[in-house]
Amino acid sequence: MHDVDDHEDLTGATGLPRQLKVLDCKLRVLMDSCLSSSSQTADVEYVHSTLISELEAEHIVSIEDVFSVIQTFVPEEMLLSLGIEDEDDIELFVSKVWLLLQKERVIQETTDDEVMSMSRESGCELCERAMPLTRHHLRPRAMHKILLKQGMSQDELNICAAICRPCHSAVHRTYDNETLAINFYTVSALLADEKIGKFVRWASKQRGREQKMGHNPLLKYQR
Repeated sequence: MHDVDDHEDLTGATGLPRQLKVLDCKLRVLMDSCLSSSSQTADVEYVHSTLISELEAEHIVSIEDVFSVIQTFVPEEMLLSLGIEDEDDIELFVSKVWLLLQKERVIQETTDDEVMSMSRESGCELCERAMPLTRHHLRPRAMHKILLKQGMSQDELNICAAICRPCHSAVHRTYDNETLAINFYTVSALLADEKIGKFVRWASKQRGREQKMGHNPLLKYQR
């Protein structure tokens, strides 16, 4: 569960929010147009469904999140089968996906969970990779009203960890907000957990992507 406020239910008959159903169709068209014509249907469907799933879970809020989804969930051999052979190919594909998301207004403005403007010198506090970072409230915001009534101060509730989007998503996929607030309100507690620790160890071996000051990957492909 992601630590954002619940949104109005816009779910249609298929289970996807109506806005995502429109995007679902347009993303298929985009992928058909920019991926290799010899791509395996199953590979295309996997990438498509992964992107839709991460969007539905609100794990994509920036272009760097799209990069992270591709790097985290799509094996290198699958990328090759799709005709994505190098960094330029990845940037082109991700940029096209991001432009579509912006055009369809799928990406919502975020507040405390936004990508930080600069990366910490030591990287993500969990996997330690040099990555664009997000603010993870160690006591999720959804629990703040309850915890305030229990006597916790706002300063305590505002304590955050600087972690990359893949680690942030993994934390919220693993435990609900109440469990995180009660048992995992420190970085050391997160790292000590077997499930989260397993993901962090895997993530630490993956390629990082440093956010560059003033760098906009979209500019290379805008017309």
